[in-house]
Amino acid sequence: VKGGEEREGAMAAAVSAVSAKKSKSPMRAGRVDTPHVDDLVPAEAAALASMRARRDALCTDFRAVEWAGAKDSAARPTPEFVREFCDDYCLLRYLRARAWDVDDAAVMLAETVKWRWSARPDRIEFADVAQQAAAGSNYQHGFDKLGHPVFYMRARRDPPGTTKEKLDLILYNMEQGIRSMDTSRGIEKFVYIIDLKAFSVSQAGADPKLAQQWISILQSHYPERLGCVFVVDAGLIFTGFWNIISYFIDSETRGKMEFKSQDRFRKDLPSSPWFSASAIESDYGGLLPPKVSDSDYAAAMSKFSNEIEPVSVEDRKPLVKHVASKSKGKLSYFGLSR
Repeated sequence: VKGGEEREGAMAAAVSAVSAKKSKSPMRAGRVDTPHVDDLVPAEAAALASMRARRDALCTDFRAVEWAGAKDSAARPTPEFVREFCDDYCLLRYLRARAWDVDDAAVMLAETVKWRWSARPDRIEFADVAQQAAAGSNYQHGFDKLGHPVFYMRARRDPPGTTKEKLDLILYNMEQGIRSMDTSRGIEKFVYIIDLKAFSVSQAGADPKLAQQWISILQSHYPERLGCVFVVDAGLIFTGFWNIISYFIDSETRGKMEFKSQDRFRKDLPSSPWFSASAIESDYGGLLPPKVSDSDYAAAMSKFSNEIEPVSVEDRKPLVKHVASKSKGKLSYFGLSR
């Protein structure tokens, strides 16, 4: 009888835990992406308390398994660094990203802390990315109706440069976008408009490694930051790529992707829940002039052509062959495999 009671008690506790995970904290008036920490339901508040303890352990016990590879004390994140990054809302993002599993969230958070201490995306300055930024391939411009920073990616404008240079520009913009968020309103996410019009994998700035590295970093180290992605004028290459990888992406992430032609984007703008005409660039039906014009882009590329040797036809063949191949090639261009 005692064994049966214990099993029933364990089952009841498990059912209670599952129910708690499904419950959601109320959203205070005026808040957008995340509830105020004072409004958490008991189950979420308990998970946050556990995550605070895990954070404190990272601050005080660098002998823990997460830091086993950091033999030099200077290579280990300082307690001040950990505490500044891991505030309550950061901890909640990692909990949500791991379905409120404290153990999984703590492991993910520790990996991010190590990555941020090593890569220091927070220390990238505009001077470090100015040359890449001049072409206008990736920038933040304005906010959506809810106050989310809006990023524009124009793939056809990708200038020559290393993967690191291009990735640094993306990271710089994301970090600046995060700093611009009104945290008092619970804003934590950003929105992307990825314009693939006229993009070609044979163009000088095409980089098969960039998409892979950016997606990996976004998923691993910026959880719960992506609000919505609008992919504009996706050609056959991206469509084929997306049709393949969408099977491996969870439904919540797939639900954040919208594919539209530029014409459809413009027609839908008046009824868009995301954008107002006054806060979107004119190419997409809005009133804002592009932050980087075509003439600015041409001037930047002219400077690149004077400073960087042009990419030869032979150098481009590894990229072009992916286009000519079937689905496997489409995956490998974006740094993925079956």
